[in-house]
Amino acid sequence: MKFIILTLLLNLVFVSTAKAEERESLIYSYEELNDNNLLLINSERRFRCYMENKVYSNDYFLKGTNIEAFPYLEEGDSIVTDFSSWDHEVVLWEHEDRVIEERVVNKYRELRPVRYIFLEDFKGAFTTFRFSELRVLVDNVAINYQIDCFGCSVNFRHYITNGIINENNAFINNGGRLSIDLGDYYGINQIKIELYFYDPVPNSNKFKIYMNEGNKHDIDNYAYHEFVSFVVSQNNLQPEKHLIIPDATWITNPVYMDWVYISGFLNPTYYREMIVAVERRYKDTKYKYFNLNRDYILGYHLNCEGYLKDENQYKDYYLYQVIKEEEGEEKTYDNLNENDIEDFTEYIDESYLVTFNESDSVEEDNDLEGIKEECDENLSYKTLDIDNYYYPTGEEKEIKEEESALNCCLTKNKTLLIFFLSLVIIIIINRISQRFVG
Repeated sequence: MKFIILTLLLNLVFVSTAKAEERESLIYSYEELNDNNLLLINSERRFRCYMENKVYSNDYFLKGTNIEAFPYLEEGDSIVTDFSSWDHEVVLWEHEDRVIEERVVNKYRELRPVRYIFLEDFKGAFTTFRFSELRVLVDNVAINYQIDCFGCSVNFRHYITNGIINENNAFINNGGRLSIDLGDYYGINQIKIELYFYDPVPNSNKFKIYMNEGNKHDIDNYAYHEFVSFVVSQNNLQPEKHLIIPDATWITNPVYMDWVYISGFLNPTYYREMIVAVERRYKDTKYKYFNLNRDYILGYHLNCEGYLKDENQYKDYYLYQVIKEEEGEEKTYDNLNENDIEDFTEYIDESYLVTFNESDSVEEDNDLEGIKEECDENLSYKTLDIDNYYYPTGEEKEIKEEESALNCCLTKNKTLLIFFLSLVIIIIINRISQRFVG
C-alpha cells in the first residue's frame, strides 16, 4: 500500500514538472520564424467571419435601370405603377415589365387669354407722340380699361377716353410707356386697338406692343408687335385713325391652354392648334434593389459557424518547439510530446501569444538578470493580443517581458517546492507506518 502511494505521489510531481518544462519550450507565433533552434510542429490558418446585411434603395426601378449603389435585385419586392397620362409627344421604349397602350384622337388647344397690353418706346414728331383717342375693342365693342403711364401729359387718360377724336390735348414723351389693364381675360383673337393721333410732319411714328396674361413685361410675353406709321395728318382737327389687329406674326412665345378632345375637326389658326394624333400611355412593374454590407466579428477563427467566412482576410498561426541539442545527440522530432499539437489550438485561443524573435532584445534589469538567464536562456519574449491586434512597445513591452520571466521562474520554483513537500510527506508517512508496525 505504501509503495502504491509513494509511486502515485512521485508520478504526480514528475509529470507536473515535465509539463511545465514542456510548456516553457513551446513558442506560439503568427509569424513564420526562421531559426535553427526552433522546430515547426504545426500551423493553421484562421479567417475573419461576418454576417451580411441587406441595405435597400429608397426607390423602385425597372429591371436594369437601378443605380450603381444598389446592384442586386430583390425579386420579392415590387410595385405596379398607375398608368401615365395620355401623351402624343412622349417617346416610349419597350421593356418586359412595361405595358403600353395607344389611341387615335382629335384635339385642339388655344392660346391662353390675355389681360395686359404694354405700349413702349414711343417715338413721334419732335419730342412727343400726340394722341386724341385710344380705344380697346373686344369682339368689336369698346370696353373700359385702366392705365399706368410714364412720361404722359396731365389728364392723359381723360383726353384719350372721352370719345372726342378731333382734339389735340394728350401726348406722351418719346421713350415713354403705357400699361393697359383690360380688367378681365380675353382671347387674343377678340382684341383690337383703335388709335387716333396727329402727325403733321412727314416722319415715322412708332411704338412697341406687348400682350401678356400677367402684369409683367419680360420674356414670358407671348405676343409682340412693332407699330410703324408714315401717315401725315392733313388737318389738325381731323386726326388719322389706325386699327391694330393681332395676327400670327405677333406670336413669338405661345402659351397654350389644355388640350380639348373632340370627335370632329376645327380649322387651325394662329391662336388655335388642331391635331389628329396617336397618344400613348404606360405603366411599369418596378423592383427594389439592395446592396450587401458586411458586419465582422472580432478576431480570426477556425470555424465560422453561423457566419460567412472571408477567404481574403486571414492569419496564419505557428507552433514551434525550442530544440536543445544534448551531448552526442542530434536534433530530431522523436522527443516531442504528442499533446503539444493538441495544446496548440488551446494556446492560440488565449488572450496572448508568445513570439520568439532573436533580433528583439531587451535590456535586463540587475534584479532580474539571474532569473532571465535561468528561465529563457537568452530568449526574449513579446506578447501579442490576437483579438485586438495589440502590439506592446516601449515600457509596456519591458513590463510584459519581466512578467514573463518572473512567471517562468515562479513556475519552476513551485514545481521544486511541490517536489520537496511531497518528499517530506512520504518520509513522515513512512516513519508513522514503521511505528505502528513496530
